[in-house]
Amino acid sequence: MNHQNLKLSRRNFLKITALASLFASISSHYIFTYPAVRKELDSTEEWSSNHLFLQGINAPVFKEVDVNNLKITGEIPSDLSGIYMRNGPNSFLKPSTYNYPLEGDGMIHAVYFKDGKVSYRNRWILTDSLLQDMKGEKPIFPESNMRNYANTNVISCGDNILALFEAGLPYKITPELETLGEYNFGGKVQEAMTAHPRFDPKTGELHFFRYSFIALPYLIYYVANSQGKIVKEVPIELPEPALLHDSVITEII
Repeated sequence: MNHQNLKLSRRNFLKITALASLFASISSHYIFTYPAVRKELDSTEEWSSNHLFLQGINAPVFKEVDVNNLKITGEIPSDLSGIYMRNGPNSFLKPSTYNYPLEGDGMIHAVYFKDGKVSYRNRWILTDSLLQDMKGEKPIFPESNMRNYANTNVISCGDNILALFEAGLPYKITPELETLGEYNFGGKVQEAMTAHPRFDPKTGELHFFRYSFIALPYLIYYVANSQGKIVKEVPIELPEPALLHDSVITEII
């Protein structure tokens, strides 16, 4: 395979924050057979900031775009077919306060491969809080300052593409990057899901947990099968709530 240099114009992946989290490689070909469902969005106005994590390579992208037939240096194998996705923080409006690098409305980027050709698309993830901002509405609980940005990770689980954020439920996304809404595994998962689940390559199962500072039990461990159905739910008793960021799985030999 020859070395390739995929040029995504000014809006290549360097425009998304250097701390944006991870990606999912998801086999699909939809972008080449179905057009975008909704019209591309533009931020209400372009803005700048002196904050370190809102300028340079961390500066926001202000437009949603579709770029077909990207210029390729080298050659893409004709049998390579699928989608490379990643998400990260990309504030739609200029924030009045900014506390940490992963704060900001989620934007998902996708590069589509099919028949030796490459296309690119980006979309904001239309979370409830972002839709409120677009309508000029105030948050229901402004004092909590808690928002589900859906900006930390993107995975495939069964037939679902899920954008994750540690302090909320996943948002389900289509291959065309349309937002379908929060996803709770058929009502089996409440409140939130870790943004860093673990995939078992032998069984196809997804291992993850939910922690809570309020609801008992404070920690629940879940397993979803290769079809995305919850097959195991294990409440774990903790003496007090705790923030659990990540986990690993291993095989016992």
